[in-house]
Amino acid sequence: MLTLTVDIEQYASSGSEGRFLQSLQPLLNILTSLEAQVTFFIVGDLVHKSVPLIRELHENGHEIALHGYSHQFLKDLGPTKFRSELIKGKELIEDIVQEPTIGFRAPYFSLTKEVLWAPEILGSEGFVYSSSVLPSFNPQSGYPEAPREPFRWPNGLIEFPSPTLGLGKFRLPILGGAYLRLSPKLLVKVAQRISTKKQGAWSYCHPYDFDIDEEFKVREENGWLFSKLLFARRHLMLNRIKDIVTTGSLSLGQIANTASVTNQFSIWDPLQKS
Repeated sequence: MLTLTVDIEQYASSGSEGRFLQSLQPLLNILTSLEAQVTFFIVGDLVHKSVPLIRELHENGHEIALHGYSHQFLKDLGPTKFRSELIKGKELIEDIVQEPTIGFRAPYFSLTKEVLWAPEILGSEGFVYSSSVLPSFNPQSGYPEAPREPFRWPNGLIEFPSPTLGLGKFRLPILGGAYLRLSPKLLVKVAQRISTKKQGAWSYCHPYDFDIDEEFKVREENGWLFSKLLFARRHLMLNRIKDIVTTGSLSLGQIANTASVTNQFSIWDPLQKS
């Protein structure tokens, strides 16, 4: 079974009131019809703008998790600022949903071998799981040495790495974001078939993936070409999600809580020599 996750983060047109909800409403309708529970990772500095949305999502049984506070690479934050932002974002969400926030996703999947202090901080601040590792080569934030199956860090924190398809270090997370829209449907089906055999497999998307009315703008951090890819084929996204989301799917938090009780997933220590 594949879990859907949604990363709620700032994008060019998201400043207008209700933009997130407007972009997500068709997706939410599908999730309701399928009785599927998914995980929404929200950036902390957007929480105060998104209180009605967060409440609606939580009331409908979806998990609310943290996508960092300021949407920066972890290596740019450093341990001290990372901890302080983690605490702040966690408290903001918990004040709204009135239950512990146990899930975290690093912006840009930036939990790499350069920031191995992050899992320890996450565990010490009460997080049960992370979904922050891209186990493939990537010029920004890949971690090709990391396991491709769910695992535990040495402190017990559960990691759900991004599902990928490819050979060796050259693998792509085609079950999410622009990859899901741009990849041939047959390739997506192959990736889905492989991933659904693994517990804790997930897909990801963003509100802007469904925002077909957004006017094209070059994102400074992405450049012209990648910005074009972020806008391409958005009209296909809803149908791609329909193809991969299954009836009664669970949130990552539900899977992590079960795994914690049953002590599932092996420990991987990146500092231990094999």
